Amino acid sequence: MYSIETIDDSWIIKRKYNGLDGQEYIEHHEVDFYWHKVLSIVQINGYPKYPILSKLVKNIFIISHGNADVERGFSANA
Repeated sequence: MYSIETIDDSWIIKRKYNGLDGQEYIEHHEVDFYWHKVLSIVQINGYPKYPILSKLVKNIFIISHGNADVERGFSANA
């Protein structure tokens, strides 16, 4: 259902501007701004439209982006 949702460009694009070189540049919103907007979509009855997607996105954001914990484990165990 989410893949066919109509997403407003203002959720993605913060602003467009012309640089000194004459090229058009686009400044994007942060990823959490976008997902906050998406996960704020509600059904007619007021319940979230994508409750499972909400859980998935939140869990992805809390996953460690590095391998420091893994390397630390190897160092402690020699």
